[in-house]
This record gives sequence, structure tokens and C-alpha cells, in this order.
Amino acid sequence: MRILTCLPIGALLLARSVCAQIPNGDFEDWVDQGSYMEPVGWLTGNYWCYTQGLPVGVVRGEPGYSGQYYLSARRTNDLMGSSTIHCLGDNPNSGLVLQPGVGFPVSGRPAYLTGVWRSEGFIYRMGAVFLSRWDDVTMERISIAATLFTDGLWIQPPEGEDWVPFAVGMTYFSDLEPDTAAIVFSDESGSGTYSRLDLDALSWTGQVAVEEIRLQEIQLFPTVTSGELRVILPGSGVHSEVSVVDPLGRSVRQFRMVGNVIDLDLGDLRSGTYVVTILTDDGIRASRKFIKN
Repeated sequence: MRILTCLPIGALLLARSVCAQIPNGDFEDWVDQGSYMEPVGWLTGNYWCYTQGLPVGVVRGEPGYSGQYYLSARRTNDLMGSSTIHCLGDNPNSGLVLQPGVGFPVSGRPAYLTGVWRSEGFIYRMGAVFLSRWDDVTMERISIAATLFTDGLWIQPPEGEDWVPFAVGMTYFSDLEPDTAAIVFSDESGSGTYSRLDLDALSWTGQVAVEEIRLQEIQLFPTVTSGELRVILPGSGVHSEVSVVDPLGRSVRQFRMVGNVIDLDLGDLRSGTYVVTILTDDGIRASRKFIKN
């Protein structure tokens, strides 16, 4: 499952109680490093920036959305601000998150990473979430779920001082339950260009049932279309509600599916990236992304 959407603030706060909070997800706890401050439990590029004589890339802002403080990752000149929660490296793609003990504990199978954000001087943003589990038999860390959201998948928050809720859906690869999570955000722009990304109130929301794994086999043809889209579900005899969600999280088309194949006529939709969401009568949900030319 991967969904990137905006939620109403009231719904976001209500849903937040479904799953355990992310450690220091409100960024209330900060540590004084002598020359700069860092959110407790997060690794940033601040030490490297300080030793290189550059401005720190992650600073504490106040007041926050849900408390006194928030995190602001910013870039000036050749500086990229980034924050990785409870991770031993500044780049989760380096493989460090696949080692035992890297990351913070997580239980259950969270469906979304939620929070609020805002930006200024938007050029490029990057975020990634990794869920994994340590296997005592193979002595390896098993990848359970992940999501990577970059420039093409971000919903750009409007520039200014208004906090905008977001929700990023996890894509699961296994029916196992993860025990460890790692999260990274970064802000980057061209050399000499100032930009920033502010974050607050990060949390897990919702749960993904193991039964949803079978629906992650749904197929879309083609994934880039000018109008016609075929949706194929595994198995047969499925009764489902099919929704098409636009980049702002709004349901723009709804269909009733009987069986395991349906052809959608989407020729009147505007060009852009959309998500097809499937909800079966027995409560199983899955989503897939496609591009409308």
C-alpha cells in the first residue's frame, strides 16, 4: 500500500490514537551540542556542517504545531539539511538500517506515517520510511515494508506559516510483523538557493492486516494511460468498491466491481498521478498508483 495524501486536521488527530507514537515525533526534546541543538534521538548533518564551517542544516523552530517546538530542515548555499530518526547513518539506502539494533522499536503493522509540514523555497524534498525485522536464525534483517517519497510523489505544502497534514502509506512485502523502523527526511535545493522544510507531530496511523498482502497483487494496465484502465484482482468472486483518488487526496471516481476484472473509463480526468483504491466487502483494502496523460 502506498498513498500520499492530505487529511483533514480533525481526522488526522482522531486517527493518531490508533497506533503508537513515534519517539520524539513532536520534536519537544532537544539536546544542546554546544554549538548547535539537535532533536533527541535523531541524527542530523549538523555536526558535519559545523566542522566544515557551514550553517547547521536542522534547527529548532517555535512554537510548534502540537507543542512548543518543531524541526526545520533547511538549505543555504551547498548545505542539505536532513534528519534520520534513531538511525546509525545519514543515508538509510546505505544498508545501515538492515543491521540489528538500527532504528527505533515498532509494533504492529502501521498503515501510514502521518504528520504536518510546511515549506519555503520548494525545490526538492526526499523522505523514506523503512520497517524491518531481525531474524535470529539467518542473522539478517528482513525488509517488511518501505516507502520512498521524492519530488514526483510529494504533495507540495503551500509556502507560508500554515501547517498542512500529510499521510504517507506503507508498501508491505511480507506478512511478518516488523520490530524496527527508520525514518529520514531531507531538504535540498540548488546551490546558493535557500529553502526549508518544517515538520511536526509525526505519528503512525492505522494498521495493515496480514490479509491485505494478497490484494497487493492487484494489477493495473496500463500504468500510464490516456483514458482506459483495467484493474485485475487475484482470485475470483470478489465484490469491491473501486475509488480513484487525485493528488490532493480527493475521491474523483467511484465504481462497483463484481468479480476480479473491471475496465475504467478515465478519459475526462486531468493529467497527473492518481491512486486506485480497492475496498472489498470483507474489509480488505489495497491501493495502486497510475499516471493519466
